[in-house]
Amino acid sequence: MRHPEDSPRWLVPVAVAGFWVLVIVAGLVNPGYVVTRDYISALASRGADQAWLGVAALVLLPLAHGGLALLLARRGRRAQVVAAGLVVCMLAGLVVSSMRISCPGGAARCSVAGQVRTTDWIDAVHGKAVATYGVVMVFVLAAAAVSLWTVDRPLAITSAVLAPVSMALLLATAGGDRPGGPQRLWLLVNTGWLVAAALREARP
Repeated sequence: MRHPEDSPRWLVPVAVAGFWVLVIVAGLVNPGYVVTRDYISALASRGADQAWLGVAALVLLPLAHGGLALLLARRGRRAQVVAAGLVVCMLAGLVVSSMRISCPGGAARCSVAGQVRTTDWIDAVHGKAVATYGVVMVFVLAAAAVSLWTVDRPLAITSAVLAPVSMALLLATAGGDRPGGPQRLWLLVNTGWLVAAALREARP
């Protein structure tokens, strides 16, 4: 029989898989949308076709962070620092999903360099929440490299390697005419780490 405490372990990979499936489907139903050029947030924007798909994706992503936070909270105090960071990431992610950017012309080319659009306070809050998530996620990776060193050295080493990679990709997503590619690589790094950490927590 599955123990109730196993639920967060499965929540993480299921939420991550659901996020990526919804992102792919949402991209396909938006005319002219290009994954290497356009932001994921545009799929949930005010103006996107079938925006509910993008919104659902952006809700699943923070749930994955929350699931891993629950798993790590059972460890000692040092791991709880990582868990606290993941909770902040979860909250920032929920703000991202609720504060939908304005894309009156549709998801394609929204927010990329050279495109002029009218923004409002919702767009501003969305942008700050994305930046908060990105910076705190780098902190989470760095904290995991330190706090997990004695209990899970392979994951600690992986976290140490991925922390600067995540930061570099985060910076690469800011502006330019094709930010969609770097953004997806950035989120692949972050979500891949979430799944790996959750599965390692499930070891007997």
